[in-house]
Amino acid sequence: MDMGLAGKVVLITGGSGEIGRASARMFAGEGASVAVADLRPEAVEAVAAELRGLGATAIGIAADVSKQESVRDMVRRVLDELGRLDVLFNCAGIFQSVPPEELSLADWQRVLDVNLTGMFLCCQAAMPVMRAQGGGRIINIGSLAGQVGGFASGINYSVSKAGVMCMTKSLARALGGSGVTVNTINPGPIEGSMVAAWPPGQREIQLERMPVGRFGQPEEIAATAVFLASRHAGYIHGAHIDVNGGLLMD
Repeated sequence: MDMGLAGKVVLITGGSGEIGRASARMFAGEGASVAVADLRPEAVEAVAAELRGLGATAIGIAADVSKQESVRDMVRRVLDELGRLDVLFNCAGIFQSVPPEELSLADWQRVLDVNLTGMFLCCQAAMPVMRAQGGGRIINIGSLAGQVGGFASGINYSVSKAGVMCMTKSLARALGGSGVTVNTINPGPIEGSMVAAWPPGQREIQLERMPVGRFGQPEEIAATAVFLASRHAGYIHGAHIDVNGGLLMD
């Protein structure tokens, strides 16, 4: 199926993480130019260099999504170097698994600053660009934890992801008729660093609950993002797409 992404410009925050990197490869494979953004310059440049080695147009951008000026600089660089911005995939996020009574105010705020405020800042910076272009796609990473309160995540992480879903709906209403769609992907447990950070024993407990009998792979989230960014998904707007192996069926 032709996704219609050839020649499009995609910005992926959290682009050096498992889902971000898998998504960068997949978008590049569809012919898109890719800007990979994350905190560590060496990490984003490594991903961008990998994509260039595959024949794609790609740049790496060191950015802190929790800082408004850093986000604005990130979007400006995408426009300066790649000429436009068609897809924003908000993958940047941090995870904690700390009991509520042990959670410091600093850690509460840090997770909200990155996972929720940071995502808003990225959307806010991208919206006028996409409006002026006459269309675009904004795709946000939520979480099963934001729907059920989390099985292994801390309360700060779960609350931040619940906020992402509400923010997506609010932005979708605000952007109605502009040609810009906004949607959320809610992953269930995905193999990688986040599952590795779970408390001891949680992996086994959650695997027993999984209807499909396994955790997801980053590429399965990436494929969902590519579809939502494609020309085939123009009627999907303000939605949350659950990719959780049947762990939650709502």
